[in-house]
Amino acid sequence: MEGEIIQTIVAASITLLTVLLIVIGVWLVLILKDIRKLTGGATRIINNVEEFTAKLNEPANFVSGLVQGLEKGIEVIALIKKFFTQKPKDGGERKSK
Repeated sequence: MEGEIIQTIVAASITLLTVLLIVIGVWLVLILKDIRKLTGGATRIINNVEEFTAKLNEPANFVSGLVQGLEKGIEVIALIKKFFTQKPKDGGERKSK
């Protein structure tokens, strides 16, 4: 009689634990699906931000290149001006065409 009661308690405990583990497993699957949806949305947001910053960077690169070009142009003009205003070292006059 005592053995039957123990077997019944063990069977009930195993059944209860099995049901509990199944419920927890289903719950975890649902949570993982929600996390996957959330990370998919975050990935889309990150991609949009990357595209936005790349589009903002294009005009900045253009302006930077333009400024560098102007600086080089000013340097060339300064060299040309220096060439024509500099006196020759040998004392002679510079011939112009």
